[in-house]
Parts: sequence; structure tokens; C-alpha cells
Amino acid sequence: MTKENKRANKLLRGKRKADKKGDVKVGAESRYMSRNEALKRCQLSLADFRRLCILKGVVPRDPGNSAKAKNKTYYLAKDIVFLANDPLVQKTREFHIYTRKLTHALGKQQFGQAEKLEQRQPVFSLERVLKERYPTFADALRDLGDALTDVFLFANLHSTDVISAERIANCKRLCREFQSYVAATHTLTKAFVSIKGIYYQATLFGTPVTWLEPHHFSQVVDPDVDLRIMATFLELHEALLKFVNYKLYLLLGLKYPPPVDEAHAPHGCFMSTQIDLEAAAAAEEDEDDDKIVPEDEKPAKPKRVLPGMADTPLKSLFAGCTFFLARETPHTALEFVLRAAGARVGWEGPGSPFGVDDAAITHQIVDRPQQAQKMNRIYVQPQWVYDSINAVVKLPTDRYLPGAKLPAHLSPFVDYTQADYVPDQAKWIRRQQRVAQGLTDADEPEEEEEEEEEEQATATPAPLVMRRRRRRRRRRRRGMMMTARTPMRTSPRPLAVMTTRTRMMRTRVRTKTKTKMRMI
Repeated sequence: MTKENKRANKLLRGKRKADKKGDVKVGAESRYMSRNEALKRCQLSLADFRRLCILKGVVPRDPGNSAKAKNKTYYLAKDIVFLANDPLVQKTREFHIYTRKLTHALGKQQFGQAEKLEQRQPVFSLERVLKERYPTFADALRDLGDALTDVFLFANLHSTDVISAERIANCKRLCREFQSYVAATHTLTKAFVSIKGIYYQATLFGTPVTWLEPHHFSQVVDPDVDLRIMATFLELHEALLKFVNYKLYLLLGLKYPPPVDEAHAPHGCFMSTQIDLEAAAAAEEDEDDDKIVPEDEKPAKPKRVLPGMADTPLKSLFAGCTFFLARETPHTALEFVLRAAGARVGWEGPGSPFGVDDAAITHQIVDRPQQAQKMNRIYVQPQWVYDSINAVVKLPTDRYLPGAKLPAHLSPFVDYTQADYVPDQAKWIRRQQRVAQGLTDADEPEEEEEEEEEEQATATPAPLVMRRRRRRRRRRRRGMMMTARTPMRTSPRPLAVMTTRTRMMRTRVRTKTKTKMRMI
């Protein structure tokens, strides 16, 4: 081997060592991993990798170096290592093997083998995923708003190749169970009708839960929306909502799933689930009484109050009122909010507990001008129900009569007491709240006094502001006097110099005047 060949081999070995050393990531680069590297590490396809990331909560990260992160998706390396060792990865591979075997058996017309394979189909269970993501029930309630919005959305869609009819029926059942719990426990606090849908907020064990329910119209799915990714989110949210419903019913002492009134369910009634809190409380007291304990040793404990049986703001808002919903009104949404406020509800159609001629009806909700009206009942538009619930007061019905121009429907999620502009409707509702509390206008501080107090608390003190204004006026006047007495200059003098020269000129004039007076 010549010297040149030896030198070339030595350079080549050095280059290989340098390349190997360059592949090793050090520092901040070792903490991140690109998506292609993650796919190689997990040995999954892109669709399966996305699905597992959604279920496990693994999200892309920004490595911070924009030059290296350009047109690439990065994840934390520890998240990918955690994901690669998850049992769901093995379940995914088993499902692919099952699909391949089933396709092979059907292609060879081995139907007996195909039936055996269907019986051994691998099943995905998300119980362990829920325990990892939500260690406590409070954590699940804090993340319940997104799950409710997603499930309510799919409950109003039509079946497609991605979303089956059975899955949509399951979404409707979960929504009906949750709404039944909120209505029975009177935990609803806010309701706002918007162009997107109806926003609701309920307080469950001190945690506010806000969700959006779309209007019950025929929904058109945008072709740009990837339903496969949304179906993966739905899979997680269905499991979460089912777990929360089970826990809520368990705390009430009721079995889950609850019994459904078959007479009402086919007619689209969301409140067909039967919940009796009084019976649950009585059954629990009977179990305590059945225990054999001497009377002397029995502790004197107060009567237990189940969640939802305590006094809530909406529990007695419409207590004693009977509402009848006309056929043009959205009776499923109105039935939910009215029962959450303690009212009896009936509607025009099959499954209603009473008819339109019932003498016990106190309010009839219509959405069109009425020609003939019956006595001994009040006719209002649907907005009156939502405004009264948000104000926690039965508002006067003068502004909500059939055919009248409705006032502004204000959002209950905005605090108008802290806003710069307060609408007239908000002022009117505030007055009605004060009247319901038995307060008079004299008890309410004037708006001007409130504004002055806010200015004193936040802005600068008034004397200091007045001093600054006086100084500015003096400087403006002095500047005008100097421009009138002296010719224009290309570069004006500073204000301090002009003020000093003006004082000197005034002093000379005064001295000359005093000298002339003395001579006289």
C-alpha cells in the first residue's frame, strides 16, 4: 500500500468518526425529536401516531431555534419515549394484525375462520388513560367543557362513513344523562343564545363548567374538516363524559345508566331520563335505620343533604309555575333551562305530560304573534326565560310580549358593573334585581359618585392635576408673548430662556418708571 493510499484511508476514517460524532445530539437538541424520528422510534404510521398523541395528550413543542425548526414538527424526547412504551402501541399493532388476518380470510372465503377472528377482536380500553390524565375528579370537571362541546356537536350530526349511527345515538344518550342531572340538581347558572348555538354554564362541586350546544338544525359538514381526527377526540371525550356521568349519579345514590322513559324518548325529549332525588335520600335514610345500633349509642347527626338538594339560586325561580311550549319554539332547549329553574313543562306534541287546555298553565311561550289568547295565563317570547335565568329574577313581561320588539339579549359572561359602557338593558335589569331584593333607589349610590370614587382610587389626585394644568397654561401664554414681541427665528429658543428674558425686560421697565416718578 502506497503512502498516498494510507493517507487517504486515514482521512476517510477521521471523516467517519466526525460524522458519527455529529449525529450525537448534545445540550438543548437532545431534548427534542422531530416527527420523522418519533415515527421511527415508535414504529407506527402517521395516522396511528396522531391518534396516540391525541389520546395521551402529547403535543408538538417549539425548540426555540427557528433555523432548525423551520418546516418541521418537534416533540419532547421524553414524551416520545413515554409514548413508545405505552400498552396502547401494542394494542394498535394487534389490531393491524387482526385486520390483516380478517381480510385474508374473507378474500379466501373462509367465513368460519372470519367469524372466529371477529370474536377475538382486540378492544381498546381508555380507563388507564383517563386515570393518568385526570388523577382526581376535580381535574376531570375542569376539562369537562371541551368534552361536552364535542359530544353535543356530534349528537347533532348525521351519520357518515367515519361516524356511525350507533355512535351518534351514544352521544345523544350521554348528553341526555348530563342534562338530566343538571336539571334535577338545579346547578345551571348561565344560558346565552348566540348565532353559534346556546352557551350554558353549570357549577358542579364548586367548579364552573361551560359548554356550547349547537342549534337543532340540519348541520352541513365542511369537506375541509378531517372527521377522522375529530373522531379520535370524540373517542376520548365520550369516555370522559361517561366517567363523569357515572360519578355524578353515584354521588346521588342512583344507579348508572339511569332508567329512561320510553314514552318520551322517541319524541326527542332530552329530559326522558328519570331522576328522583327525594327517593334517593329516603332510601339512604332507610339503609341507615336498618343497621342494628342501640338507641343510646346512636349519634345525633343532621339529615344529610345530597348534592343538588341544597338551595341554589335557580331552584325556586320558577317554582310553582307551569309552562307550555308552542310548536314553533325550541322545546328541547327550553325544557332543559325551565326544569333547571324548578318549573313544570309541557309542549305541543306527543309525550307531553299535559295539554294546551290545562287550567294549571301559568305561562305559554310563543314565537309568533297570537291572534286569540286564553285567559289566566301569560304569553311571552323565549328570550324572557333566558334573561330571567341570567338575572335570577322573574323579569316583567311587558318587553317580551308576543309580536313586541325584543330588547338586547345581553351576555351573562360579561360583568357590566366593571365595563366602561353600561347598556340600558343592563341598567333596567339591575333595577329589577334591586326591586326584587326590596331595595329602593335611595339605597343605590349615584353613578356620578361612583365615578368620582373610581377616579380617586385609580387616577392621580385632583389638586396635582390642577397644578399641572395651570403650569401648562402659563407656559403657553409666555410663549405667545415672546413670539409677539420678538421676530421669528429659524431655531426657537428654549422655553426656560424665553421666560428669563421676559422677566428681565419687565424688571427694566419697572425700574425706569420708578426713576421718573421720583424725579417728578
